[in-house]
Formats: sequence, C-alpha cells, structure tokens
Amino acid sequence: MLNLGAFSAICRSLIGFSSICELNKVIVQSPLVKDSDCMTTFSRDYSQKLRIIRKAEGLTQQKFAEITGLAVGTIKRYETRQQTARAEVMEKVLQAPEFRKYTMWLMHDEIAPETGQIEPALAHSGTDGGEAQKPTKKTG
Repeated sequence: MLNLGAFSAICRSLIGFSSICELNKVIVQSPLVKDSDCMTTFSRDYSQKLRIIRKAEGLTQQKFAEITGLAVGTIKRYETRQQTARAEVMEKVLQAPEFRKYTMWLMHDEIAPETGQIEPALAHSGTDGGEAQKPTKKTG
C-alpha cells in the first residue's frame, strides 16, 4: 500500500491530474486517501521560471518586485527554493505588460514567436549563465 507522501509524489509527476482524488480514481480504484485529501489540488512550482525571467530581463530583485508587486523577500525565497511560487503568483507577474510575452512559456512550456509569445532566452541575447534550459515546444 502506498503512503500518502508517495502517492502525492506520483500525482505531482503525472501530467493531467490535479488532485490526489482524481489520480486515485483513475489508477488504483481504491480508497488510499481520505475524502478530505481529495480537496488538495496540486500546482506547479514556478519559482525558477521567475528567476529566469528576471535575469533575462536584466532586472534586480528590487526592480522585479516593484514591477510585479511581490515583496523582495518573497522573490528571494522563491529563487533560493525556500518557498514555492504557484499559479496565482504567475497571474500577478503576468499582469505586468513587459512579462505577458512569456505567458505560454510560463504556463505550458510552449512558444509562438509569430504571436509574440517567447521564452526568456529569446527575449535578450544569452541567459544568466546558470543551468541550461530544456527545449521549449513551438506551437503552430
């Protein structure tokens, strides 16, 4: 029998399942989790994508905070992986006109340059010298 922690990890790794309850119904057809656990919805961690955007735009954490309305301390915790940035944070970041061009990349790992939807590495020459980015799917 899977413990809840292992089961949660499986949920997070499979695309298309947003909750323990949904995955439980599809895969195991057995009550591994309580009904209250079925209310848990998983969200992707966007912390490192925020950092990639900030670096590609040549912004300090302070300037990024001013543009997005996020606290500098919060941005620091995201970038050091002490806190996770969820979808609601991305919605706030994407309210800034200068970051809307990254919407498809942020949400779907896709780009559509013909419509202005790009990834940060394409916005400015080069990256921050950090880890290599995995290739992004091009739509259209």
